[in-house]
Amino acid sequence: MELRHLRYFVTVAEELHFGRAAKRLNMSQPPLSQQIRQLEDELGVTLFERTSRSVELTRAGEAFRDDAYRVLSELDKAVRHARDIEAGEEGRLRIGAVSRAYMTDYPLALKAFREAYPRIALDLGEYSTSRQLRMLREGELDVGCVGVVDKPCSAFESMLLDGRQEALMVTLPDGHRLARRDSLFFKDLDGEAMITFPRCQHPECYDVLFNAFRDAGVEPRVVQETEQLETELALVASGLGFAVHFSSAPLVARRGVVFVPLDENLPSPTLWVVWRKDEKNPAVHKFIEVVRARVEAGE
Repeated sequence: MELRHLRYFVTVAEELHFGRAAKRLNMSQPPLSQQIRQLEDELGVTLFERTSRSVELTRAGEAFRDDAYRVLSELDKAVRHARDIEAGEEGRLRIGAVSRAYMTDYPLALKAFREAYPRIALDLGEYSTSRQLRMLREGELDVGCVGVVDKPCSAFESMLLDGRQEALMVTLPDGHRLARRDSLFFKDLDGEAMITFPRCQHPECYDVLFNAFRDAGVEPRVVQETEQLETELALVASGLGFAVHFSSAPLVARRGVVFVPLDENLPSPTLWVVWRKDEKNPAVHKFIEVVRARVEAGE
């Protein structure tokens, strides 16, 4: 049995007239009658009661008509779904970002995309830059939003999302001896216990920061590493040590913590949207178009 047999049968069942059905199907009547006979022989049931004056569905024909409607409806739905996926109108996108991205207008780009393409589901994750790049290489992520001091690896397509430079801030327990200072220098932190992110999380930023400490003659005394900003702030609030952040960090409120500007000139990471060069998922390119439009509009 072929799908065309179902379509032939449904058309005859609707018209209850072979001549009219053949006309709808743009074919002559004898081949249509032959196809219906072949279908009945294959099924082993009589679908139509035929007389010289009328054509009527049998009880088996009525049941088969209802099931054929369901099959054809599901087939049409599957065809539309496949075409929408191919056109990038439906599907799923796996999007990663560093935490700083969610402190910018990036969430507004996500909202604009959801409004433009409501049938594309977004799986959002907050990951470090190095993890996102690895996930992109391994096909576990479709789009990333990373923070780098220079420019993302040339193995990926990239677009600058936010090139603003951020000032450095020292995060201190509110009762710390340096907490009431208007600003600090690296030398002020000499010998102080430090909480920081692991190098594997942001190798480039880690090296820039720690090399700057050493250039100032200070060897950081790291007592704890953590990947999560919220955990880092909680540890600072507990009095375990200080941390160094860029100026977006104070947007994450935390009791028991103060932020003091670090009066040192260091390049801060800029935010880039990255995706694979050989990306074939049209939904990825539609997402990039939406983000690019917002960036170019200065939104």
